Amino acid sequence: MKVRKLITLNSFVDVYYDGVKVTNGFNLTARVWGGGLNKTQEDATYNSDGELTNVYYSNGVKDGTTINIKLDVEYQFLKNYMFCKA
Repeated sequence: MKVRKLITLNSFVDVYYDGVKVTNGFNLTARVWGGGLNKTQEDATYNSDGELTNVYYSNGVKDGTTINIKLDVEYQFLKNYMFCKA
């Protein structure tokens, strides 16, 4: 049996509009599941580097399943999403 331990997991988002990076003014909803997590964070916040600042993952032993993150992004009435696994 393998024990899987999460040490640090940071999430970043880059948003581009017409080829130009947007650093603020967009809305995020983050959904995280797997690794013993299952939550949705409405109005996820980010810093100037694009790091998500209020979507938390606690360090420690997890159940070994893949951690999935889905971000819904809204900017100037346009919506898109991104999906990743860790």
